[in-house]
Parts: sequence; C-alpha cells; structure tokens
Amino acid sequence: WTAVVSDEAHEFKEPSTRVSHVMKALNTEFRLAMTGTPVVNRLLDAWNIVDFLRPLHLGSQKEFRNQFELKPEQGGITEGARRLRDYLNVASRPPIPSNAVILRRSKEEELPDLPSKVERVLSCPLSSDQRAKYLDLIGATKDQDGRGAMLVLLPRMNKLLQHPCLLSENFDRYEPTALKEQSPKLRLLLQ
Repeated sequence: WTAVVSDEAHEFKEPSTRVSHVMKALNTEFRLAMTGTPVVNRLLDAWNIVDFLRPLHLGSQKEFRNQFELKPEQGGITEGARRLRDYLNVASRPPIPSNAVILRRSKEEELPDLPSKVERVLSCPLSSDQRAKYLDLIGATKDQDGRGAMLVLLPRMNKLLQHPCLLSENFDRYEPTALKEQSPKLRLLLQ
C-alpha cells in the first residue's frame, strides 16, 4: 500500500488484538490515524496508536509504561498524560515534520485572537433531473411499510442531493464535464 488511512483509530488501541497486529503489519509508505478518543482505559492505548504511526517512537511497551504510566505517588495518570502530551507537542511544533504525531488543540488555546467565524449560506436549487429523481424516491417509499423504508430512503436522498451519479452503480465512468453538468452543487462548489 502507498497509504493507509484509519479513521476511528481507537478501534485498534489494544496492542494484543488481531486488528492491531494486522494494522501494524501493513507495509506502507504513509500512515494516517484519526481518533477522537485515543485513551479510554490507560495511556498504553495511545502508545499503540502512535506505535502504528511511528514504530518505537515512544519506545517499547515496557519503556512507555515506565516513562508515562506512573504510580499514584508519582502523579498517576494525570501526570503521565501531561508528560505524554508535552512530549508529543514538542515533536509537532512548526515546522511540522512529515512523520509528526499531532494532538488536536482548541482554537482558544492556539489562536486566541482568531476572528469570529463567518457563515455564508449559498442557495443551490435542484436540477430538473434531481427533482424528478427525488420525487421518484419518495413515491417508491410510499408503497413500502414501516420505518425501515425511511432508513433506506435517507442515504439515497443524501446521495442524490450530493450528486445524482452517486445513485448509479457505475458512477466512476463519468467524464469530469458530464459530472459538472449533472450537479448544480458541484458547479457552485467549483465556482
């Protein structure tokens, strides 16, 4: 693989699981792991994700536990987490190396003088083809019973509203010009 991108990386936070072993065994030039919950039970959870990204960057499991999983008299998990955060923050300060581990920070922490967010709502009416397909989807759902029909309808409607070709089995066969012509949303985005 050229690249391995993992969302929900906390799914392989446990070092001894099969999925963790498989992820670490992938031979790849580039690795990216994203998670909102890197640590659930212990700091070793974070070690395993970082070890997937940069093998032995935080040392072996034993070295990591000795340095960061501290006993209560040493400050416990609070002090260990602070040390780990500080260690990873130093490695990801600008200029950020290509193999950095980056911890999410709040805007208030990093950019206290950031101007307020400006929202701009753009109106994007459906094309006549999208409108017809939209009504067809609703009509087909009216003939079905139960909430299950709605659960099938919603993702199909979402695809239709994003781009009509997403409802097609062979959406990858379209040329860029045709893709642009079929979607008012895509045209607005490109504009």
